[in-house]
Amino acid sequence: MNFVLAAIFVCLSYGIADNIHAYLLKRTSALKLGFWVSVFEFLIGIPLLIFIFSDEIHKLSLSNLAWLTGTALLVAVGWLAFLMGLKKGSIILTGTISGAYPVVSIFIGLVFFNETINGGQMLAIALTLIGVILSSAGGQLSKMLKNIQGSVLLYAFTAFILFGVSLAVVKVPVENVGWLMPLLFIDLVCAIVYYLFAKSVKEPNFLSLPKSSGLVFISAAILVASSLMYYYAITKGPIAIVVPITGSGVAVFVLLAHYFFKEKLTSLQKSGIALTLIGVISLSFLSA
Repeated sequence: MNFVLAAIFVCLSYGIADNIHAYLLKRTSALKLGFWVSVFEFLIGIPLLIFIFSDEIHKLSLSNLAWLTGTALLVAVGWLAFLMGLKKGSIILTGTISGAYPVVSIFIGLVFFNETINGGQMLAIALTLIGVILSSAGGQLSKMLKNIQGSVLLYAFTAFILFGVSLAVVKVPVENVGWLMPLLFIDLVCAIVYYLFAKSVKEPNFLSLPKSSGLVFISAAILVASSLMYYYAITKGPIAIVVPITGSGVAVFVLLAHYFFKEKLTSLQKSGIALTLIGVISLSFLSA
């Protein structure tokens, strides 16, 4: 399969899965959803490891485990922040801001993986950043920083940064180990982190199955498929091309979220969302 087609699959599946999560968060907590999605992903992956990817087990050196641990912790915090943003704040704003993560990933690719970008990609990155800034403004631009500091948008910006970093640096363990073992390791670490956090805050009924558990399982299955396709894509193509294409899933997310959740936004936020979508989608086409 061409890595661009794999990235397009990831783009569509991310947009769909995250809308499912936004719906589920109306019925359960972010910690509980994150825990059970991670558990279901792990359980789905075990048979694949035994029957298809068994050779990956022997590639787990200490250095690879160190990379995987660091990446997994970034994913655990970033994804929990994303789910908290969907739970407590605007679904569309959280999706738009965190979905601009290709900007961070491309920067990581330039600095650490010696990749290059062209003038058109730089312009698209600038548009995306401007769009993120405008999306964050609840009213007047002069009050923007105060609005961000005092709101749940901090969750979205945390996810924006950590998604961008983790989706870039995971390239190292994926190239050294394979496609499935990094996913299983990340899921295991996420489940442990969420369990310990829930225990520390004494969240009630944390280990009981969430409502609509079938839908949780479906979202986990979608994420397993999209993660494997993403890992395939970054082993076959550069981060500067793959990540922008997957990041255009924010357009799918926003369109579905607008239809299903009917959120109200200010004119400034709508302009910011539009610019962000134009920037990310342009980045996708310019990178393909």
